[in-house]
Amino acid sequence: MTAVSVIITCFNEGPYIGEALRSVLDQTRADAVCEILIGDAGSDPETLAVLEEAKGWDPRIRVYGGQRIGIARNRNRLVAQAAGDLVAFLDGDDYWTADKLERQLPLFERPEVNLVYAGFSLFLDGEPQARRDIGLRRLPDGPNLPVAFFLHDPPIVPSTLVMRRAAFEALGGFDETLAVFEDTEFYLRAAELGGFAAVDQPLLMKRERPTSITGGRTAELMAYHAFVAFQFAARRPEAAPLINRRLSERAAKLGNVSYRRGDLAEARRYYRLASALRPLDPAPRFGWLIARLGDGPWRRLVLKAVGWGRSGAP
Repeated sequence: MTAVSVIITCFNEGPYIGEALRSVLDQTRADAVCEILIGDAGSDPETLAVLEEAKGWDPRIRVYGGQRIGIARNRNRLVAQAAGDLVAFLDGDDYWTADKLERQLPLFERPEVNLVYAGFSLFLDGEPQARRDIGLRRLPDGPNLPVAFFLHDPPIVPSTLVMRRAAFEALGGFDETLAVFEDTEFYLRAAELGGFAAVDQPLLMKRERPTSITGGRTAELMAYHAFVAFQFAARRPEAAPLINRRLSERAAKLGNVSYRRGDLAEARRYYRLASALRPLDPAPRFGWLIARLGDGPWRRLVLKAVGWGRSGAP
């Protein structure tokens, strides 16, 4: 029988961690969950009080914590304690749809499948009714998977991920030396192992908060994007000609993030960088133009004309 160890990371997420836990306990396949391991990374008293109370909700819940450690190390230490043949990840401020495990677990009946991810819905904190469903880009499994993932990052959100614990351990877990994008670097190594599968529908509610990594630290992120890209190309030289394309797309996405936050000057900087990395791509120049229009009537007119909604981005 399939046994799933649910890995939940938590840092100062007292207002949200209860909802995350309930979404696991209320799964239609909750019978497959053998344990719920929560790794606290030195949270505030409010969060610790919620975690202490949660211990009594279900005997499968265990809490580890007290130390200020990065998310990669936090996840790795929890998997090291896991007993299930599958591990499923969840961030403390996200929550699953009730049928998440029911839809993902049957894919593991194929022995070649190592990792299953899914679509997700993105919403601003406090506004789940205004969510945006994010679809997936399917990737070709097999020898072309690593470069395909490098070029077309689906994306894979960690909170949608279920994978074989043996595959996770074979990969050595997440790289604890990376402050950000440890998940992307992990997926690139996992793609070399192979066995990706996906459920192309939203099975996760992902919360956008100002304190999230892409909500307030964009200035340092391109350096990490570049490090991960060049590290992969060092293993896979065939990816080297694609580095500029990948980094251009990442710069444009950071421009979109800045745009949504209302920081139009920062958005323009990222769009300029995206254009410099890939001069023939018109999309970053168009994004720069929209950000250049500011908050006046011309910007709103163009947004309406191209169908960008309230939470959309260029």
